[in-house]
Amino acid sequence: MAKAWPDDWPDEWDGDESKLWSREETARVLGLSLPTFDRMRHKGLPFRREGKNGRAYGYYLPEVHAWTTGKQVEEEEEKQRREKEQAQAEMALLGGQATDERSGLTAEQRKKLYETELVEMKVRRERGELVDANALFARDEQLLGDLAKFLQSLPEAIGRELELDLGVIGALQEKIDKYQEELARKLMNNNGENAAS
Repeated sequence: MAKAWPDDWPDEWDGDESKLWSREETARVLGLSLPTFDRMRHKGLPFRREGKNGRAYGYYLPEVHAWTTGKQVEEEEEKQRREKEQAQAEMALLGGQATDERSGLTAEQRKKLYETELVEMKVRRERGELVDANALFARDEQLLGDLAKFLQSLPEAIGRELELDLGVIGALQEKIDKYQEELARKLMNNNGENAAS
């Protein structure tokens, strides 16, 4: 059963029972249904007159208002705490760290942050400060393909121009092939590291 009045709250009521409100009046002023109001009473909503033996509970409205306002603040703080814990759990699932700057943000704050970042990225792309990674990859593939064709034709072209013997042209071709293989290996390793990060 709820305590009639918390000990640590100042007692402003002067004892005049005509200043007390009924359950129905108080619930109406607070905009609550009677079942919701009763649940709040069981959670500690303060009353000045206990209801029993046909006598209704009496509520002093300033005290009820102060209690419900305090409860709303507590519930908001609890909601923010739960959202923070949820954000940290999400970061852990996604491989982030609890110290990540976004881990302490609520869902609404993260949403606003992501929307702002998206707008910023669009502006930077329009200014030419950002480019599409897929476009860069396609351009690089084209450039590397052109370079490979050039390098493959180089020994023969040099051999004709300088009238080199076939053994020298073959050795030059081997060096170019080894260089291309090493370059391809480095590119594959580099792409694997980028994909993992």
